[in-house]
Amino acid sequence: MVINGSIVQKDDFAVAELEGERINLPIRFVRQARLDADEAEHIERLLLVVCPGRYRLLTETSEDVNRIRVLIEEIGMPGEVLDETQTNIRASVRSRLILCSITRPRPSWRVHLPKVAIQLAPGERSHVFLLIVRGYVELWFPEALRQAVSVPISELIL
Repeated sequence: MVINGSIVQKDDFAVAELEGERINLPIRFVRQARLDADEAEHIERLLLVVCPGRYRLLTETSEDVNRIRVLIEEIGMPGEVLDETQTNIRASVRSRLILCSITRPRPSWRVHLPKVAIQLAPGERSHVFLLIVRGYVELWFPEALRQAVSVPISELIL
């Protein structure tokens, strides 16, 4: 769609009902995540926990993901009784990468969300919003998105 000479993607925002621990993924989001290029019946991907209720579907490993993995390993190493007790932020890094699985159409592409990802999300858990952010497919539970859009748009563009 074109508005005032600019292309606006009308299909970069969608709602997916949570059916148990699964959501159907519309084809636009399948293509964006480059899932259709994978021939496997069962595809494993990582979800990056941006914040509780906001998850980024990772399509490949990057230097940033490797740094998170190194930190996860570091936090898991034996230490002293008071190590990592000063703040919860570093200790919680172990919950920032969550493995999820995706299955090919029967009748549609499905993302199987682990219970831990669902339970980590605050508030309502009947559906997720799908957005494309910086080229990544993101899953937002309603409370996380409501909180994000509660900031007036004028604060973003001024």
